Amino acid sequence: MNPLPLASSDSTARQSTGLLRWRRLQRYSFAVLSVAVALAAARLLDHFGFRDATVPLFICASAISSWYGGPGPAVLAVVLCSLAFDYFFVPPLYTFYIAPSDLPYFVIFALFTVLLSWFARIRRRVEENLGNNLLDSPTSFWYLLVMEREPQSLQEAIVYFSNPDNCIDYIAVRRWPNGVVCPGCGATKVSFNAKRRTWKCGSHHSKREFSIKVGTIYEDSPIPLDKWLTATWMLTNCKNGVSSYEIARDVKVTQKSAWFMLQRIRLAMQDDFFGSKLGGDGGEVEVDETFIGGKARNMHKSKRLKMKVREDNWGKTIVMGMLERGGKVKTKVVPDRKKPAIHSTIAETIESGTQLYTDDHTGYMDMSPDYAHSVVNHAEQYVNGRVHTNGIENFWSLLKRGLNGTYVSVEPFHLFRYLDEQMLRYNNRKNLNDAGRFDLVMRQIVGKRITFAQLTGKPN
Repeated sequence: MNPLPLASSDSTARQSTGLLRWRRLQRYSFAVLSVAVALAAARLLDHFGFRDATVPLFICASAISSWYGGPGPAVLAVVLCSLAFDYFFVPPLYTFYIAPSDLPYFVIFALFTVLLSWFARIRRRVEENLGNNLLDSPTSFWYLLVMEREPQSLQEAIVYFSNPDNCIDYIAVRRWPNGVVCPGCGATKVSFNAKRRTWKCGSHHSKREFSIKVGTIYEDSPIPLDKWLTATWMLTNCKNGVSSYEIARDVKVTQKSAWFMLQRIRLAMQDDFFGSKLGGDGGEVEVDETFIGGKARNMHKSKRLKMKVREDNWGKTIVMGMLERGGKVKTKVVPDRKKPAIHSTIAETIESGTQLYTDDHTGYMDMSPDYAHSVVNHAEQYVNGRVHTNGIENFWSLLKRGLNGTYVSVEPFHLFRYLDEQMLRYNNRKNLNDAGRFDLVMRQIVGKRITFAQLTGKPN
């Protein structure tokens, strides 16, 4: 089978021409719609005796057409407004030409349109010189007004972030909602270099010039933002995670770079929920622990002996999980399943006065009297009224599906990063959609930096 031919330059030119024609048609249609709305409003007000509002309404229609459509739609709007005013409001009716008595109105419309078009042209030139970055203007109103609709799906995100200016704008409006701030000195007087897509601080100090990556997880990365944001979207929203090999194929980087990218993104996925506690005021929290690691029966005998499988937690890493019903989940890697480790983790994570539900493991016995503790014996039953741990078991199922099916092998000293990743998706699965979770992660990329040497434990 012959491969499909690549798109030629002629077809690309035809597509560009068609797109320009479609946009031109949109601008002229907007002008006609503006005049029609103004005419309908004028007729309605004329019915109630407010004929003096006719001219201001038509002037507004011409102004809107001039500002958003340009000179051509503006001239069309002026002509249509003059004809509409003459036809509907001035007797005798002149239906297909401008009445001489209305010539002053036509001149006023034309001068007003020319003046407004001139201001609109200056505005566009200023935006071009500033690099089309929303935060180069003092307010974010223009961002909401003229920016494209932000992506809501992976396909839209790939198309949207293919434009470097969109990448910068998306991050900048979240990082600096009140205007760009120099990350070195905190000054707000900065200028934008459109060619380099960087800012320059007005104060004199070292490293005055900075990009949007400075001070974020993307700092010192030569990988462009369109690849970074695509990888961030995928990791944030793929239920079972994304392997570094898949990212390497999808965004065209090496597997080593993709692994480093994913670890840096996981650093941003550490939920800001950290620091607060679960439960309290009679809340219900399920507590359980699980083993993460390879199966002993799949290990070579020498490896089983080396890892002391039967002596040291079967050669696996122990993770404690605490799920507040109707709330969020927290996890923590613990050294063992003994009482000191389990009780201290519960005290750090769960508020006093909380109803705890656990299984009958001995590590949960003799709990502090600050907690109401109920136990379910899994040898007899899994649910006893409200006493069960099925919620946290559900989280373990999702976690292990990603670890076993997607990542296959995870080193114990990196395990907490994968827990952060799964916790963020789980805690925001109901209240946020894909775009909302991506927005949440993008607001947490600042002030977090990790190097490859730190990740791999190498000395600097």
